[in-house]
Amino acid sequence: MKKISLLITTAVAVAMLFLILPTHNVNANAVSVNITGPSTVVSGREFSVTLRINANLLIAGYNLGIVYNSSAFEHLDRDSAGRIAILFAPGANENYRERTYTLRFRALQTGTFNFELAGDYSLILDDRTLFSPSDNRINRSNYSINVTAVGSDDATLRSIVVPGHSLSPAFRPQTRDYTVNVPYSVTSVTLTATNNQSAGRHSISNIPNPLPVGTTTVRITSTAPNGVTLTYTVRIVRAVANAPPPPKAEVEIDGEVHNIPPNFDGVDIPNGFEECSMYIGDVEVPILVGSGWGNLVIINTVDSDGNERFFIVTEYDDEKFFTPFQIIELPNTDLIVLPIDTLELPSGFIVYDTREIFGQLVQVARRLVTAAQLNGNDDFVIFIAVNDRGETGWFGYDIIDGTIQRYTPNGTNGNGSPPNPPNPNYPSECDYCDFEWELIIYDLENQIRMLEEQMQFSDEIRVMIIGGLAFFCLTLIGLTIYAFSRKKIEI
Repeated sequence: MKKISLLITTAVAVAMLFLILPTHNVNANAVSVNITGPSTVVSGREFSVTLRINANLLIAGYNLGIVYNSSAFEHLDRDSAGRIAILFAPGANENYRERTYTLRFRALQTGTFNFELAGDYSLILDDRTLFSPSDNRINRSNYSINVTAVGSDDATLRSIVVPGHSLSPAFRPQTRDYTVNVPYSVTSVTLTATNNQSAGRHSISNIPNPLPVGTTTVRITSTAPNGVTLTYTVRIVRAVANAPPPPKAEVEIDGEVHNIPPNFDGVDIPNGFEECSMYIGDVEVPILVGSGWGNLVIINTVDSDGNERFFIVTEYDDEKFFTPFQIIELPNTDLIVLPIDTLELPSGFIVYDTREIFGQLVQVARRLVTAAQLNGNDDFVIFIAVNDRGETGWFGYDIIDGTIQRYTPNGTNGNGSPPNPPNPNYPSECDYCDFEWELIIYDLENQIRMLEEQMQFSDEIRVMIIGGLAFFCLTLIGLTIYAFSRKKIEI
């Protein structure tokens, strides 16, 4: 009997213990908060994250927060700066045990990242049960996503702008280093950049304000949609107080000094050329590089009369040479004339004078003929040019027909057809040396003849002047004698 009484007493005590336990302990796992979404996403793409809240009783209200890496993701619904606040209070006729939210993001960089429930949440149920971080009774699951490096690898910038000031060299997506010179009076500058890819992004290092005297280095880190990065460097140079003006960029061409403007503002840049820079002496000057013209380099100059003109820049043994920029426009292509010594002169030709070809005065070479054969055979000349496909070579100009075609010294024309048949009046190749001397003598004879004609013309003028002076003197003497004779008659 005693054992039975002990069992009954124990059972009653346990039952009473359960009766006095707090009601909310029964509901310890009655609320769950889950964050879900895709496991992977391509950098630069959009994706959605789902927040789902469940409870076994009606929800009376909550204040939740979702935290994420704002450098890795952009919240598309609003600027949330790494935290999204979610508040809820039901209306009079609203009864919810489950609530769902869809949040839209764009992935900005590669890696693995988390979306988590913020640690300062609060939620209350219809029976006034309160859930907070202090009791940690919400059943929650956070969300992890992997951003992959698939997509465009173009990390170039479309532009870099320093308002009110110019970059040197002018901006090109492939150029990474720039300089901006500002006077001492400028105490602050701003810098903006634009990505070439809409899904790309960039960051700009801090620019101190006020801007210190000297060089301030600013770095722009540009990131492609697939995570590839490029760094652009802009050196902002603030001049010291009362600093002397920078040296002028100028070159001497054919004995005349030409100034080089600091930029190409208002200049019609030829097709296929992009802005860059180079040093002429100790001065950095803007240039144009023709990537589609065999990387031809040209500069813009201004002469003493204020006339602007392009010149081709060539360099031999660290010395720069300048020749006029001339472009010949043809129906199917364009040609830029190059200096006559750019290529080796074909056998049987001699550098001649200049010829007007399609409105351009071009230095040419012609076939080597004797002085006697010169007249009537000067109807075909060749010159050097580069076409808009970057091909440099000799081009032949038929003076009579007014046509241009590729000239190949090895026995074919530029179009692959056989060469023109040899003129029987032309000397054989073994006689070229003798004929070259004859041509030189012929040219000298022409120059002597022209000089003699000039001298003969000068002699004629001298005789006329002397005759005129003699006539004047005789007239003056005659008038004097006449005046004296009149006076004697009067006496």
